[in-house]
Amino acid sequence: MKFQRLWNVLAILSLVQIFFAFHHDISSGVSVDRLLSRENDGKNSDWHENHGGGLNQAFEPGEQNDYENKFENRGEQYRNAHGLIMAMVVLLLFPIGALAMRVFGRWWLHAIFQAMAILLLIAGFGVGIFLAKMGRKLFNNTHTILGTVVVLLFVIAQPLLGFLQHSFFRRNQSRGPAGHAHLWLGRILIVLGVVNGGLGLRLVHGGEGEGYWKHVYTGVAAAMAILYILTVIGTAFLKRRRRKGKTLRG
Repeated sequence: MKFQRLWNVLAILSLVQIFFAFHHDISSGVSVDRLLSRENDGKNSDWHENHGGGLNQAFEPGEQNDYENKFENRGEQYRNAHGLIMAMVVLLLFPIGALAMRVFGRWWLHAIFQAMAILLLIAGFGVGIFLAKMGRKLFNNTHTILGTVVVLLFVIAQPLLGFLQHSFFRRNQSRGPAGHAHLWLGRILIVLGVVNGGLGLRLVHGGEGEGYWKHVYTGVAAAMAILYILTVIGTAFLKRRRRKGKTLRG
């Protein structure tokens, strides 16, 4: 019950954070996606004519470009924030939270790590949806479709399976079907999240200029994968050794 209340509070706080982060841009009265996309279609004059010269009426000469550059720079900041948040979540927080349960055996420590990760995941997802709408890339590419599926499963399925496993463990002191599903779905989602991060880099850079960040991202992912695998093998070996020791003493 306490974990459920904590989860509800974190979810509400994350939604409030997303609302205030984008309230200014959404309520500004100017369509941000049109400001950014007009640079790509090369129809600047048509864009102004179709919108009745609204920006020209609102700004003096020279101020209009400054206003548009502000939104373009804001879009770049949002892209960086989205990439950083999602990378931190799938490369660090979720794997560390999973290992915390395996190493320390404390469900509440695991729950705290994963709740923090889900909170940041929701915030990063909100930024991603905002960016996709600005660039007219929402649900017309693999990154946004796969990312949405992964986020929904992380936010809805994983906490539910974790709660069912916790209830089962309290009654039986063992891992039940929900626990096995929670374990393997979490591992699959982390891998899919890492892959989707690479797709996001390609989507932003168009296959060009992504070399440095691709190497950094791949390096961190590989290091975490090695750490995760070694920890799983090491903890399994220690558990088996303890069981043999208890059998011999018994």
